[in-house]
Amino acid sequence: MSFCSRGLLNSTYLNADGNLTTATVDTYQELGGRDMEMDFELRTPWVFNASLGYTVGNYLALGAEYEYEDYSTMNFKYFDGYDMQLENEEADYHLKGVSTLRVGAELKPVSEFALRAGYNYSTAAYKNTAYKYMPTNTIATDTDFNNTKEMHTFTLGLGYRFSSFYMDLAYKLDTYKSDFYAFSNEFGNTVVTPRATKVDNTRSNVMLTLGMRF
Repeated sequence: MSFCSRGLLNSTYLNADGNLTTATVDTYQELGGRDMEMDFELRTPWVFNASLGYTVGNYLALGAEYEYEDYSTMNFKYFDGYDMQLENEEADYHLKGVSTLRVGAELKPVSEFALRAGYNYSTAAYKNTAYKYMPTNTIATDTDFNNTKEMHTFTLGLGYRFSSFYMDLAYKLDTYKSDFYAFSNEFGNTVVTPRATKVDNTRSNVMLTLGMRF
């Protein structure tokens, strides 16, 4: 992977005369017309999965799946193979293992028509104590942070198959809670305790697919 950026870097400092001075560097120009890049390697966590399914005749199909992924074990390395210590420590400190459970069923009263229902449950990826770390030399301006909790997803759908034409209609509902912080609770060596805004999130989607086989 590589990170690219282009822009102006501004720095205000006290010069030898004791006066505030602002220096501006155009990174694109300083690098001879190239973007500022940083190559790194990311090792994603292992994913453990178990699933089972069962059919009743040719009209009912049932399925269940469990998945586990520990995001705290993510590992970042520089291009020369050395660990990115800060990034790895932050991942271990703020992230945790996520369990996901999926169950679903499809009923076909006739061969051309299908009714579907499903449920998905995922635990939170962030620890309750997670916060947005902003070092003193950061150039970021987005101080807000959203600590998302467990998520529930419900789906309903129907499908129609006839000759070369098919249609699928689905409704999806996502619901989850989150703690919203407008500001980081740590900046350099200063730690504050901001009050979280409790947010209830719901999102609905309706999806229609029409197709023709040739």
